[in-house]
Amino acid sequence: MGDQFSKHKLTAIFYADVANYSSLIERDEIGMHNRVMGLLDQASEKIKSNGGKVLRYAGDAILAESSSILKLAQTATEIQQEIANQNANLEGNERVQIRVGLNIGEVLEDRGEIYGDGVNLAARLEAAAEPGGICISAAVHEQLAGRLEIDFIDGGTETFKNISNPVHIYHWSPGGNTAGISGITPVYEKSSIAVLAFENMSGDPEQDYFTDGITEDIITELSHFKDISVIARNSSFAFRGQSIDIVEIGKKLKVKYVLEGSIRKSGHRVRVTSQLIDAITGTHVWAERYDRDLEDVFAVQDEVVRVIATTLIGKLRHADHEHAKRKTPSSLAAYDCVVLGLDHFYKWTLDDNKKALELFNQAISIDPEYACAHAWLAQAYFREGLNIWSVSHEASFSLLYEHADKAVALDDNDSLSHTALGIANLFRSEHDLARSHFERALSLNPSNTDAMVHYARWEALTGHPDKGLERLNGALEYNPLANYQWFVGQIEYIAGRYDEAIQALKSLSNPNALVHAFLAASFGQLQNGLEAKSETELFFGKAKALLSDLGVKEPKSWAEFVIARYPFKHEDDAKQLRVGLERAGIS
Repeated sequence: MGDQFSKHKLTAIFYADVANYSSLIERDEIGMHNRVMGLLDQASEKIKSNGGKVLRYAGDAILAESSSILKLAQTATEIQQEIANQNANLEGNERVQIRVGLNIGEVLEDRGEIYGDGVNLAARLEAAAEPGGICISAAVHEQLAGRLEIDFIDGGTETFKNISNPVHIYHWSPGGNTAGISGITPVYEKSSIAVLAFENMSGDPEQDYFTDGITEDIITELSHFKDISVIARNSSFAFRGQSIDIVEIGKKLKVKYVLEGSIRKSGHRVRVTSQLIDAITGTHVWAERYDRDLEDVFAVQDEVVRVIATTLIGKLRHADHEHAKRKTPSSLAAYDCVVLGLDHFYKWTLDDNKKALELFNQAISIDPEYACAHAWLAQAYFREGLNIWSVSHEASFSLLYEHADKAVALDDNDSLSHTALGIANLFRSEHDLARSHFERALSLNPSNTDAMVHYARWEALTGHPDKGLERLNGALEYNPLANYQWFVGQIEYIAGRYDEAIQALKSLSNPNALVHAFLAASFGQLQNGLEAKSETELFFGKAKALLSDLGVKEPKSWAEFVIARYPFKHEDDAKQLRVGLERAGIS
């Protein structure tokens, strides 16, 4: 009768679920059901034989516990490897895979069952795992450190439904380091896709901005799915107007799928065509044409995203996706202003940035509660203040914060808004707040390279330049054709590697005043007076010309003028830049 009394205890928790179960049994209900049940029987026996206890085994899920998290993690990995081996010779849609979540915590035990937040978190971790993979909490990771020869990849901080505090998570999937486990045949890789710039078929080149806006929205919505790696806009749009084979594009961007399409806008009607192509074989997976009223264009976006996600990951996690979706504008006119503003924003010039500011402000005047418009407006003010494009960088950064804060208040589920607020906090020297918003941005959109790059900037400015470079490398995986050498140069300078900083900065084709400032400081630190003098002259020439055009007086201290644009957390890092600038003659 002892198990009739409830008690609290600390235990290791295993939660597993079959990935894409509904889709699997649709094709062969009886045969696939029997395969799934056999697989779960196999997993349950493995748990028991390794000292664990299976508590619940219903439908397509298993709940188990063990007194040893080490044994449970080893068991989970062995189960996944055995399943991977069984799947090795099967077609993708015939493979049965499970997701596993592992947690360790206090639970309430009652009548042979366990309950509580520890169990709830294990279930949430399972949902965050890749098919065929394992997701663990930081508490588990800490217990396994140095005791199990398995590499878990840092997944950052996640916010889970009904879990009060954010949770730091770690991932493992077949193909990682699994020393000591035999018979490994990695078969699972994350689905990856590049969305090429849709073609404007309207006969009016002025409508290119609208076509690009629709394409970018599809990229953003697909990025919310953690099972799909989505290539960033800059890299996927690089093939615009080029006649390149889809298979070749797939190789260049390292993706399995490519989406291409076209948009014809005529009066109040819009026709959207899209086709999903297997980038490995070049075969068409899916194609569709939509003829709709222009006001229904957002519904078309959602349909395209739904079909692609269904194709790539088997089934949509509707609740997660609906929770993460950005709020659409109440007015198509406001949307039109934003996408036209982005057309200017991405050209990276002073005049285009002014036009982008004008259009983003216009969008807000039409729809004051359009979070995306506030977020892009914040980014444009940031660019204005950083690049010496405004009378007062302090005023620009103040407007950056105002609109970024407003964007998050309007839509807390928008990754772009949290990125903007992270930047705003960083440039107010609110370093901890900045970090929390960058992590939130990446939890909402793991493919958000803008958030990755600014998080890299945060790492460098808070004294962790090598971690900053790691984050830049992560951004390159999603944006392989991007040129991040400006960021690399700044980070290498902060790390004290001045030769590497010079190499990165010299590779830039159109350096601005601040690039020359960092080059001057790098040469100054290396005591190379001739090169330092040359870069200093270039800096003064460009910076003074910008201030003259703005009608602004030259600063009392040029060194402080530069340093004001770099919110270092530690004074020693600011001093390092100041010394380099002064040695180069920028004082």
